[in-house]
Amino acid sequence: MRDIRKEEEKRILFLAFFFLCGVVMGQVLAAGAPESVSEELRRYITERGQSALAGNIKIYTIFAAFSAYARYPAMAAILGMIPAGGLFLCVLIAAYGFTLSFSIGAFVNTWGEYGVMIGAAAVGFRCLITLICFFLFAPPFPDSEPFPRRLIFPGGIWRRRAFLCMILILTGVCAEIFLIPRLLRWIMINCHIA
Repeated sequence: MRDIRKEEEKRILFLAFFFLCGVVMGQVLAAGAPESVSEELRRYITERGQSALAGNIKIYTIFAAFSAYARYPAMAAILGMIPAGGLFLCVLIAAYGFTLSFSIGAFVNTWGEYGVMIGAAAVGFRCLITLICFFLFAPPFPDSEPFPRRLIFPGGIWRRRAFLCMILILTGVCAEIFLIPRLLRWIMINCHIA
């Protein structure tokens, strides 16, 4: 069991390194983002803030929030099932780090000092939830039982991880729909950027 833990820790550190490489690359490229990115962000944040006032929730809003939270953990779980999945996990986590870092960098380029606060409100909670779920699924356990059986049979660690991830993702979806638009609206009003 101790060898499995050490192996899992090595895999997590290896993936964290690729995530940080993506973060650095995102910051470098966000500094040179065109002005059209700033205009898109202004429109996006304004629409999210307005949706808090409207209060009407559509089915595609729920689906979009669910896919935003579930796509990276689901891809990690799928890649964990294939033999060469470790290589693709490195590429996937680097791309995720790049996307998040570029987004925060674009927020900072658009709103200056308030950009960090707006970016943290817009994507921070999603990042926290999806990274936890990603790392729960990313390092496969090197034991004799094949991956799909671990999900099906009770008591397996993969089943507990899947249940924990679903609870976290559903919490994130609820926050994305009900809490985050109101938080963005509050930040826009109090920072006088609305």
